[in-house]
Amino acid sequence: MSHDNNPGKMEEPKVSFLGLSAGEKTKIVIIYIPIVVATIFGFVASTIIGSMSIPLAGLGIMAYVFGLRHGVDADHIAAIDNTTRKLMQEGKKPLTVGTWFSLGHSTIVVGMIVALVISTRP
Repeated sequence: MSHDNNPGKMEEPKVSFLGLSAGEKTKIVIIYIPIVVATIFGFVASTIIGSMSIPLAGLGIMAYVFGLRHGVDADHIAAIDNTTRKLMQEGKKPLTVGTWFSLGHSTIVVGMIVALVISTRP
């Protein structure tokens, strides 16, 4: 509660220089921790597999680099930008639009890979 002349007035949540409240920062951290853990797991697994097979190591590096390049394709940036702008116009904070887009997109890619592997088995 505020200690000014308005005893019924609630204090506004403190906002950082990024325009985020402490609660919003916490939500972002909670979302990004599993992503960081999964990324570290992926690099460790790639290192182990790469030490067993040089061609697989090269394919892993190539897939990662192509994935980074693919992530900044114009259609991806436009989709995320359009959704972010729409949510902002509605007065919402689109903190995780890019994260959800990438998770949805990568789920489709992994699903296609699994389908390819299953369909090419003898």
